[in-house]
Amino acid sequence: MTLIVKEVRSKKELDDFVMIPFDLYENDSAWVPPIIRDFKKYITGKNNFLNQAGKNIRVIAYKDGKPVGRLLVGINNDLNKQKNYKEGYISLYESIDDNDVSHELLKYAEIFLKKENIEKIKGPLSLPGGDDYRGFIIDNFKDPTLVMNSYNKEYYNKQFLDFGFEKYMDVYAFKSEFDRDVLKRYARIVPYAQKKYKFSVRKLDLKNLDKEMKDIKEVIDNAMPKEWDDFIPPNEKEIALIAKQLKP
Repeated sequence: MTLIVKEVRSKKELDDFVMIPFDLYENDSAWVPPIIRDFKKYITGKNNFLNQAGKNIRVIAYKDGKPVGRLLVGINNDLNKQKNYKEGYISLYESIDDNDVSHELLKYAEIFLKKENIEKIKGPLSLPGGDDYRGFIIDNFKDPTLVMNSYNKEYYNKQFLDFGFEKYMDVYAFKSEFDRDVLKRYARIVPYAQKKYKFSVRKLDLKNLDKEMKDIKEVIDNAMPKEWDDFIPPNEKEIALIAKQLKP
C-alpha cells in the first residue's frame, strides 16, 4: 500500500480534488453535488476572498494511485488581526474510512500552519467570508442537504477526534414546514410591522448596485454580533467582488 499526501499543483490534481466526493457519496442519496465549474472557482478563489484573506493550499491524498482524501488549509489574516488570533482553518475535508489517510492529511495541514507561526487550528470551517461548509453533522444522514448546510460521512467527526481535535461548539439545524396558512398569517403581519417600525422591503436595484452594496455593508456591519468568533463583516473589496457577481 502506497499513501502519498501532497499539495495540489497540476490541473489533474485539481480535478481529482474536486471529484473525490463524487466517488465517496456515489450511492448516498442525501448528498447534493456542487456545480463543478462553480466549485472550481470557489476553491481557487476566483469568486470569493480566499486568496486575499491569506495563504492557503489544497491538499490531496492518493492511495495506490487513487485519490482518497482532501482538504484545504489556510489562514484568514483579516480575522486574525481583528480578533487578535493566531489561528488557521481547515475546510472541504473529505476522506475514505481509513485512519492512515485522515491522519496524514491532518498532519500535513498542521505542519503547514506551524510553519506560518499559527498556534491553533479550527475546522472544518467555510472559506473566508462564507458559512456553507461549516462543521460536521453527527446525526440525520438521510435527509438531502439543504442550502448553507454541510453533509459528510458519519466517521469524519471521529477521525478529527482521533487526531487530537477537541469539540469547539455545537451547531443545530432545524427543518420547518411552511403551509399556506402560515404564509397567509405572515402576509397579514408584515404590513403591520412595516408601519409600526417604519421600514420597507424591495428588490435589489441592479442598475444602482454600488449604492445598494454600500447599504448592505452598513447593515452587515451593524448587525453582525461581535461575539461570533469566526466571522467579521466583509470589507469593501469583498463587497465589490460580491457586487461583480450580481451584475447581469
